[in-house]
Order: sequence, then C-alpha cells, then structure tokens
Amino acid sequence: MRLNNKGFAITVVLYGLLILFVALTSSYLLVLSARKNRIDNLVSDIEKEYNKDTINSDENSPVPTPQPDNDEKNVLTITLNKDGGEGGDNIIYYSNGNWYSDSNATNRIENIQTPQKSESIFDGFYEGKNGEGTKIIDEHGNIDSSVSLSESKEIYAKWSMGNVTITIDLIGKKDGTRDKTIDSYSETIQNGSYFTHTFTILSDSIYSNKKAYQFSNFLCNGHNIGNITDNIKSFNREITATINSVTENLNCKLTLIYVESGTM
Repeated sequence: MRLNNKGFAITVVLYGLLILFVALTSSYLLVLSARKNRIDNLVSDIEKEYNKDTINSDENSPVPTPQPDNDEKNVLTITLNKDGGEGGDNIIYYSNGNWYSDSNATNRIENIQTPQKSESIFDGFYEGKNGEGTKIIDEHGNIDSSVSLSESKEIYAKWSMGNVTITIDLIGKKDGTRDKTIDSYSETIQNGSYFTHTFTILSDSIYSNKKAYQFSNFLCNGHNIGNITDNIKSFNREITATINSVTENLNCKLTLIYVESGTM
C-alpha cells in the first residue's frame, strides 16, 4: 500500500511537471508570437515609409528624355569626291550644325584627313566642281563650322598643279605685219611661286635701241598679269619680266613694237 501511494505521488509529480512544462512552453510561444508580430509591424512600417519616399522621389525626378534616332537627328551624309586623289576620309556626316565621323552622330569632328594627288596641291573641298560654290573644308582639312546644310550631298576636291611651267617669247613687231622671235625662255617652278627673268639684248642688235623698238605689252595666256622693267644700259638693253604668283602653266609673249624707221 505504501508502494502504491508512493507511485501515485511520483505520477502526480510527473504530471505536474508535464503540465508546468506545457504551460511554460505555451507562454514562451505566446511571447515569441507577440515579438514576431511587433517585428512584422515594424518591418511593415519601414516598408511603407520607404515606398512613400521612393514615390515622392520618382515624382520629383525629371523624366528621362528619349534619345532620338537617326531620322529624328536628321543626319546627313556628305560624300567626299577626291577627283583622282587618294587617301584621307571618304564620308563624313552633318547634323544640326555639327560634323561627325559616324552615321549615329556621336563622334564630333572639326577636321578631316586630307587626300593626296601626285604633282598636285590640295586646295580644299567645295560645293561644286573645280572650286565652284562654298568652300566647306580648307586645304588643311579644317571644316568651316559656319556652313549649314539641309540635305545629303557630294562635295568636290579642288587641286592645283604642284609645279607649273612658264614660257616667254620675246617678240619684235614691225608695222603690225611681221613678228620675229628675238629670244625665248622657259622655266618650271613651284605652284604659287614668284617668277622673274631678264632678257638681255646686245647693243649690236637693232632691238637694243629703245627709241626704235619700245615695249608694247606682256601677255600670258592672253591676259596682262605681269610687270615689265625696260632699261637701256651702256652696252645692252635689259627687259625684266616679273609675275608675283604663278598658279598655272603660262605661255607668254613680251612684245617690242617698232616706232621708228628701220629694218627687222
């Protein structure tokens, strides 16, 4: 009987401990649940505040401007006609007052690589052939920023000769009927160079007498483009022809005309 009472007491104690354990566990779980709810509420409040700030920030931020495509940019293609030249750029692009090396109009340029041509000097690219119209690109490859274009087009290289040749015939003229070539001179010089040459007429020539044969004209390719100095020396006559800048091949005639009686 004592054993039964003792066992019963132990059982009661164990059940009591079990109930206490269950109660403590339930209480702990309730505490955890409450804490979780507080944490969830706190997180929710933070999210609401963050979303509110983000919305306000988006409302105050400028709307990105969409980038225009090539059609909207109105990118014009400019083809460089080199007229027999080699090297340098072939195509450049123009859009809204600026020049570009690419068709997307992203890489702005102010100059180009110029072409080359044997025995010729590059003078630039023009709107028209042979230097006609506006000069768009100069001889150094610099683009004229003041030029405005409205359509794609081809522009043309202008070339001048690297070397030019000038030939002068000294002519004696009498009575408007007979011409006699007294002397001739020819020289090849660099394009754009200054030219001068002196003809010397010896004193034993009838043309040495300035009174009988006076200077009449100096014409090159039919135009008066040079200057003449005519001097009588002690033993001869010196006639000097000068041209400030020779930019093309020239065939010239320096004419002395008979003004007194005599024979040629």
